[in-house]
Amino acid sequence: MLPETYQQAYTAFERSLEQFSGVFRDPNSPKPLIHKSFQAVQQSFQTVLDLGLDGLDPQQSTNAQSYYTEINKQLRLLGMDVMFLQASRQSATSTQRQQQMGERLERLRVYCEALLSEG
Repeated sequence: MLPETYQQAYTAFERSLEQFSGVFRDPNSPKPLIHKSFQAVQQSFQTVLDLGLDGLDPQQSTNAQSYYTEINKQLRLLGMDVMFLQASRQSATSTQRQQQMGERLERLRVYCEALLSEG
């Protein structure tokens, strides 16, 4: 069974992903709001990392470490997409970045669901 603190942190991370998805998909969202929302996602994941792995059983710990590595990678790439989206001047470039961001968010959501299902 997944400890309650981990379950809460994973759920909060999942919510931050959903909120970010809503912000960046809204065509009326100003670019600074998109960046701020992405920072909230990063902070939420940092909360997960701050829990460490000691509270998990060995198998959960091994699985979590693998997911954390992949999540960290996707968040770094998503951060680059956010920067490029902010710098984009053409709608075609913005559309391409938003598509990539959507794909990364879907991957992150799947990882989060996998972490939550560990219990």
